Amino acid sequence: MRRYRSLSAVVFAIAVSALVGGFFGRSALAVDDKVPEHYKTFTAALNAIETTYEAAGVPVADLEGAFSTADFDTTVHARGWGDLPLNVARVCEWTYMCPETYGHDIHPTTVGYAIVTRAWETAVETAFLTALEGTSFLDRRADQMVLTDRNGSITVSLARPQPEAAPSPSPSAEPTEKPSPTETAEPTATPKPSATAKPTTAPTEAPSATPAPTPAPSVPPIIVPTVSTCDLLATDGTGLGTLSYPAAWSTLSEPADLACRYFDRDPITVPSDPATLKTAIMVTTSTKTYADAVAAAKDSATWTVRQTVDLEIDGLPATMIEGEAKAATDGLEAGSSRLAYIIDYASAGTLTMFTVGTAGEDIYAANAAVLTLMMGASTFTAPS
Repeated sequence: MRRYRSLSAVVFAIAVSALVGGFFGRSALAVDDKVPEHYKTFTAALNAIETTYEAAGVPVADLEGAFSTADFDTTVHARGWGDLPLNVARVCEWTYMCPETYGHDIHPTTVGYAIVTRAWETAVETAFLTALEGTSFLDRRADQMVLTDRNGSITVSLARPQPEAAPSPSPSAEPTEKPSPTETAEPTATPKPSATAKPTTAPTEAPSATPAPTPAPSVPPIIVPTVSTCDLLATDGTGLGTLSYPAAWSTLSEPADLACRYFDRDPITVPSDPATLKTAIMVTTSTKTYADAVAAAKDSATWTVRQTVDLEIDGLPATMIEGEAKAATDGLEAGSSRLAYIIDYASAGTLTMFTVGTAGEDIYAANAAVLTLMMGASTFTAPS
């Protein structure tokens, strides 16, 4: 039986939050010139995640379409907010992201929840209709409705319930012999009725206390996510950029060759062999040329590539690649999935940010979403 997950809502919420500045602070407002560029990066990762789930037969609701998340070009007037791009207007009107009163809360309003619900219903309806593909005829046979395929084989048969039959009457008893008349006895005097006692008045039940009114629901919880940054340096101390990551996460500040290269929800402990350190999101640099790095990530002998998208991040050529390892490679086990962003640092080589996990697992999808948002909010600078 298929399981319908809320993955799309989680990823969509993160993307919307980033769009209007909730996840990485208000500096990432939708009017920022870099947002369309960042959105391309978000979209590439979302598409990769959705492709993974759909390949496993899990329907994904189109919340991005319902909220017109990709529409930066259409301008509409949002009551209370003025003229805004359609995607931002819908976020302001259908969620609590924009009002200061609610602390820029990502949760939808009543109308927003209705939009989300309808998107899920559509996904479920589409999956149901897809499951019926191949059926051909509806045939009524007496009290049955039969659904058949094109070959006439019965797929589903519905029978009308029959009413229960009324019980048959039981046979009457054998008639008895007519009795002979008997002599009537002398009637006795009718006794005089005694006085009826005055009825006792029934006690009146005490009225129950009026129930206290149910308190009104509280205001949605205030969520104000924050962000931290760290400077990414090459081994010779040359600056490679400033990486943004969720403030609740951990990274390393030392030793220098590991600093700002590992990120995780939990505190990070460096093992005795640093080469074995694995975290939710990792950064590597290499002297390998950009073309060679991309070719290696697409190598069909090693990887089953699910999706690849050419990008430009901070003016630098980049490629997003998501795939599954066919065999153990680069410290990954066979069957592991990896979402990676490879950036061209020209003569300085390449920089790769990536996450590894199992396709279809929520933790992999969540890490992929955070990785994508980090890519959009960070600043990358190639050495001159």
